[in-house]
Amino acid sequence: MTLKLHVSNLTCPGCTCGACAASLINALEQLDNITNVKPDFEEKTVILNGETIDEQRVFQVLQNHQYQGEIL
Repeated sequence: MTLKLHVSNLTCPGCTCGACAASLINALEQLDNITNVKPDFEEKTVILNGETIDEQRVFQVLQNHQYQGEIL
């Protein structure tokens, strides 16, 4: 299963290295059944791959890290 999210505030203004979102990416990688997390900082998207993906848990992680996202 693949889930693509648009995360409007994935990077802080002017940031290109991804350090601002590192804790979010790490937390998403820790979710059950997630095998890969691929952020695209230019497009402000995150692609999650896994056998099954609990969308509610994904949005809880986003909220806990003060990010807003929507499924594309």
